[in-house]
Amino acid sequence: MMTPTETNGSSNNKHNDKDEENDDDLSSLGDTSPLQATQAHHQKRLQKCRRNVTLSFIFVYVLVYNSLSSNPMSTSNITTVDKDFRALNNTDLWTFEIQHTQHLASNIARIYRPVPPSVWCIDGRLKAEQGKRRPMGLSYLKIPRAASTTLAGVNQRIAKNFAHRQDLPTSCIRHDGHVPGMYYSKRDPLSYLWTFVRDPSSRAMSRVARTLSKPETKPTRSNSTKRALNISKVLQTLKTSRDVQFGAISMGRGGFQLQYSMLTIIDKWSAWNASDPTRIINPRQVQRHVQQVIEGYDFIGVVERLDESLVALQLLLGLETSDILHFSSHTSPLYERRQVPKKADTFVCQQPLDWRPLMTANPALQSYLTSPEWFAENYGDYLLYQAANQSLDRTIMRLGLDVFSIALKEFRSLQQHAHVVCHPIFPCSLNGTDQWELSQTNCYFDDVGCGYPCLDELATAAEV
Repeated sequence: MMTPTETNGSSNNKHNDKDEENDDDLSSLGDTSPLQATQAHHQKRLQKCRRNVTLSFIFVYVLVYNSLSSNPMSTSNITTVDKDFRALNNTDLWTFEIQHTQHLASNIARIYRPVPPSVWCIDGRLKAEQGKRRPMGLSYLKIPRAASTTLAGVNQRIAKNFAHRQDLPTSCIRHDGHVPGMYYSKRDPLSYLWTFVRDPSSRAMSRVARTLSKPETKPTRSNSTKRALNISKVLQTLKTSRDVQFGAISMGRGGFQLQYSMLTIIDKWSAWNASDPTRIINPRQVQRHVQQVIEGYDFIGVVERLDESLVALQLLLGLETSDILHFSSHTSPLYERRQVPKKADTFVCQQPLDWRPLMTANPALQSYLTSPEWFAENYGDYLLYQAANQSLDRTIMRLGLDVFSIALKEFRSLQQHAHVVCHPIFPCSLNGTDQWELSQTNCYFDDVGCGYPCLDELATAAEV
């Protein structure tokens, strides 16, 4: 045990050692002035300090690198499925891929903002003032097989009803035709562009079912219900149907819905190519394209969350609940009025083929729709779908859960009441009878917005 004297002595020795080191440093300078000696001394200390900082930086870098390398999911830079993951079975790999797109989508999703009517309800009398390819007003992008006919009716209903409440002589200017997103690339500032996206597999299967159900010249009810989808034809169509308007998949652009909704052109085969079917060629470019779509639209809803999406749109535009009431078109078991091929004036009523049982009962189809090849080819669509879902969630939170919940409850109540008291007249009856002429007094046009007179009566009664 050291005595206090010994302790003080050792302390003094340490100070003396430091002083000697400093003296050695100064003495090594030779015959220099005190100022020069001090400057040289400070210079050496600065060099030591820099060396220590550099070593510390290297140490921290190594720690961070090792940490990130041991946990790849934390980097947010994973853009393709590593080859090691391809050894997993389809279910595990599919789960990983979807979770990964959800993670990436969180950096792309946004909050949609309320917009005053002065931006989107433009007096119809100003329609001629629109510049060429510069549409004004309420603009809905009609993505095929994504509830597009139903939503086109909603778009027209909003434009008509809001204009009527503002005592405008005509409807607000609107756009909801079969045009791709590029049509709106130079839209007027006085416009509101919105659309809906759908689960990529469901949208593709809906398209395949319609493509393979060619109208018959004289279909009967018994024949139409016995028709079934041939699985080999379904798989072949899923892999080859690339038409820009009527396709199931895109021309290697990342997915049909991404290709259709982009406001600019995507080069063919820039995201996927059959020569390496499980590889996403340029994932970061696809991610940028998805971000451009999310930022380029004022609102993007989700078909699988139709009620929530429409109510969010209602609150963002300041609409009445009755403005978003609708009757769904092209849904089973409704018949569709379709033109017979090569017979311009011949139409038949036909039930659409039901593709849903195949999605759950056929192993070959299930395997393909959860395969690395399907995911890689439709990577952009899956990322867009996840980003739209998360954007909807964030928008609902910004609107306020209490406000949104009340509006959603009111809408569902009124919608349910409409289905009880109204009997919309579609071009085809429930038993497959053609009633085209009768339906045109009950629909805005063709099979769009059918049942609107009864919905208008409900709206008037609700106001009273």
